[in-house]
This record gives sequence, C-alpha cells and structure tokens, in this order.
Amino acid sequence: MGKEFYLWQDLGLYCGESFSTVRHSHFFSQICCTLNEGPVRLQGSDGEWREFEAVFVPSRVSHRTEQTSEKFIIIHIDPLGLGKGIFQNPKIPKGEPGLEIGDKISVQEIRNSFKEGSPTQIRKRILDLLHSVIPTENKKEMDPRIQNSLPKISEDENSLTEIAKSFGLSQSRFRHLFREETGITFSEYRIWTKIRKAILYLSTHPQLVQAALEGGFADQAHFTRIFKNSFGLRPSDFFQKEENFMPRFFPD
Repeated sequence: MGKEFYLWQDLGLYCGESFSTVRHSHFFSQICCTLNEGPVRLQGSDGEWREFEAVFVPSRVSHRTEQTSEKFIIIHIDPLGLGKGIFQNPKIPKGEPGLEIGDKISVQEIRNSFKEGSPTQIRKRILDLLHSVIPTENKKEMDPRIQNSLPKISEDENSLTEIAKSFGLSQSRFRHLFREETGITFSEYRIWTKIRKAILYLSTHPQLVQAALEGGFADQAHFTRIFKNSFGLRPSDFFQKEENFMPRFFPD
C-alpha cells in the first residue's frame, strides 16, 4: 500500500507512510493509530512524547507527529457535524496531545476499514465505527441560530456584523454564543472555511498563488503560514507530486 488520502467536507481519511510535522492544531477533530500493531506517538504542547494504541485529538488541541517505520491511519472529523459529542467531548489535560481511546473503539476495525474497497465503502465503515461511540442520549442540539449561521460564514461577502444582525444579535452576543455552542471562535471557524476553499481549489489546480486568492487569503505567504499552523506542513509539502499518492477530494 502506498498513500491514500480522501477528503469530504465533513471527513478526511489518510492511510500511508508516517510523516513528521511541527506542532499544530486544526479545526477538525482527529483519531490516529498505526496500520499495524505498533503504538502511535504524539507530542503535546508540554514537549513530552506519548504513546497511544489509538488517540483522539479534539479540535484546536496542539500536537505533533513524527516519522517512523510505522504507517499512519488518520481520521479527521468535523466536530460540528459527524464528530459532535464524540467521546463525550473530553477535556484533555493541559499540555497533552490527546486521549487514549484504544479501550473505547475497535482499533482493529479501524485498520480493517482500509484493507480494501472504494472510498465510499471505506467512508461507510468509518462512519459506522464513529456512530458506535457517539452517545445518542442527552445529546444537546446546537442553537439553531448558530447552526444556520455556518453556511453564511462560508460566504466571504457576509461580515460578522451582517451575520449577527440577521439573527437579531449584537456582534458581542453572537461571538459569545458561537463559542459557547461550538467550542471555537467565530474567527477560527472562518479561517477554516478559507482553508477548505483553498484546498478544494488545489485538488484540481496546483497553483498555490491562485488557491490562496480563491480561499480569500491576502497572498500565498499568508495561506502558507495559516496552512502550516493548521496541519504542521506547508501546502507545497502536502501537495507535492509523489508516485502512488494522489489525494482525492469529494466536495459534495
């Protein structure tokens, strides 16, 4: 197996060679394990490396990966959609990169999900596993004003003032409610929507400058800096042309 990477708007799936990153944090939650029997190692903001059978990294938790002889499986999950309430929204101890979940989810089933099948089949297996660990009881529904604001935030022409006003809220009240309901700030979510637009453009057009502009960034340098802060790699590292590695994107 070489490298496989599939990205939908709500889910990202990677299986392949491990790689090193700088410390970073991203909007998507993450589950990570190895393809074989070895542990996966992550470094937290305290500088300590920790070993996990399988690790859950919530949205915006700082972490770093390393390149080893093991192969990675990485699952990125939209925390406001598919991943809402996953693992009871755990609080990670300060400085640590994530939560051990090998006792909560079948690591072998994660591995088996990537053994064969189309991207659609792999996605279905992973979704079935995720649904098995998301509690169905006492699940708090998101405030409809915030839920309905998410598509508006993705449209660059809508300012914070306009979005808040459309729901009868002041800027400050909307910001507070958004963070209370989502766990992240309005600005963090808007940055993610820009990164997503740029990545989707890169999936068919390998021009970094134009991708940055399509995403709404000031220039390529700005996009590169934000991308590296979010994924621990530069976009040129991620989208480099390698044999047997062609990321596949599913915008719908």
